[in-house]
Amino acid sequence: MVGVLEAIYLGDGFYEMAIVIKDNYHGKGIGTRLAKYAVDDIRRSASMLIAHTTPDNYKIRASTYKAL
Repeated sequence: MVGVLEAIYLGDGFYEMAIVIKDNYHGKGIGTRLAKYAVDDIRRSASMLIAHTTPDNYKIRASTYKAL
């Protein structure tokens, strides 16, 4: 396994998402593909998707924006 994504339903159409990718697999598009899969899957029932990260984590922010 090189990566995992977890999307949790919080209620009232809100989801929270977390992605972890093994260090030596960063920058290969895996996180972007996982995020896109999750967004496509929950788009029908979600009114909001919350993804937490640190402000300096530009790579995951870019991956999440690409998935939208």
